[in-house]
Amino acid sequence: AGAPADPCGAAKVRAHVGHPADAAMRAAVARETGAKAIRWLTPDSAVTMDYRPDRLNVVLDKANVVRSARCG
Repeated sequence: AGAPADPCGAAKVRAHVGHPADAAMRAAVARETGAKAIRWLTPDSAVTMDYRPDRLNVVLDKANVVRSARCG
């Protein structure tokens, strides 16, 4: 009944919040979420406004630390 509430697996990124987005962690996020597309967003990222529910957006701070994640 309807679309899943978390089609990109954003909730599975919670364990990584507060950790640096190094290569191993990025691979783990891809593996754990199964997201078809992942955008790693830094404070100066240019972001298109197209909404894709299956795309995972991982928000990083200027120190490359994960702050949040959302679908879109």
